Amino acid sequence: MTKKKNIKTESNNPNVNIKRKIGSTTYMVTAHFNDKHKDDIATKIKKLITKE
Repeated sequence: MTKKKNIKTESNNPNVNIKRKIGSTTYMVTAHFNDKHKDDIATKIKKLITKE
């Protein structure tokens, strides 16, 4: 199994690109992050915990 991570920064908006081969299939996933968010990840997790 091969894994490749590239973090690109375009206009202060980091994207995460992951390429992974499982068997004979190669999966490419790109995560995009909204730079107009109001909460950081810690605040979002706290909100999720208190909702439960």
